[in-house]
Amino acid sequence: MTVRALTGLELDAAGHLAAPPIAAPPSPPPLPSGRYVDVGGAFLWTVDTGSRDTGADDTWTRGDPVLLLHSGVGSVELWAHQLASLSRAGFRAMAYDRRGHGRSRDVGGAHDEAADALAIADRLGLNTVHLVGVAQGARIANQMAVRHPDRVRSLTLASSMAGVRLRGPQGAGTAPILPELFAKLPAWFRELGPAYRAADPEGVRRWIAVESASADRLPPDGPPPGRIDPDALRALTCPVLLLTGDADPFLPPPMVRALAGCYADPSLVVLPECGHSPQWERPDLFGLVLETFLRTTPEPGG
Repeated sequence: MTVRALTGLELDAAGHLAAPPIAAPPSPPPLPSGRYVDVGGAFLWTVDTGSRDTGADDTWTRGDPVLLLHSGVGSVELWAHQLASLSRAGFRAMAYDRRGHGRSRDVGGAHDEAADALAIADRLGLNTVHLVGVAQGARIANQMAVRHPDRVRSLTLASSMAGVRLRGPQGAGTAPILPELFAKLPAWFRELGPAYRAADPEGVRRWIAVESASADRLPPDGPPPGRIDPDALRALTCPVLLLTGDADPFLPPPMVRALAGCYADPSLVVLPECGHSPQWERPDLFGLVLETFLRTTPEPGG
């Protein structure tokens, strides 16, 4: 496995980022204003720091577009830190509530979430885009990159096997390491790492409030997303960043290292004292790694 280094980040041989101990992050900043985007009958609430309606004079930007895809719980509110920090760094940052999450509603029937992501990009006028997905959002991003590689500038996959079924011992995923009882535990316990829960009890309460707002009306599972053939991933030419927390029960570091072998030249970073929600638990480190990676991405045609 060959891993591409990220200049300016101090990583050990296993990809662990050197960083200070976890501390409670600041309260999430306000979200930019949003609007509903029609993706073929479903209207998905979308926020965009490139809109003149953001309500903050210093956030309007038409920089390189970054589309953020949230996990199977929560909504765009889980991206509040990144929407603000990416905009400050000169990027146009966007996120949308997936069907049944946040302000979006599900219209029922079969749907394809990778097609939803592509439709969002089309409606926002994005010819190419940096895709950033966490957990289930990473699966959606990976699927879109495989189907439409010409539309993806770079691919950041966090806290997820991203729809890939590995060959060999890791092919069973988390089944050998997580008991059936684990799925019945509260979402906050499964999704947030123990270091974060200890460091930021108020942030845990905020996270629970975001998750609970969608939990009682999520749509039934759509059509099976299908597994991605690892051979298809090696054909991707866009830069790829794989990221996980050292305490992520769904993607422990040995699994992300195995996943890295499916890509031609990925970057890999493990965040310290971090669970399954790295953008919420350690927004400072997540932002540092993401912005470093995005700035190394060549210009289109470059």
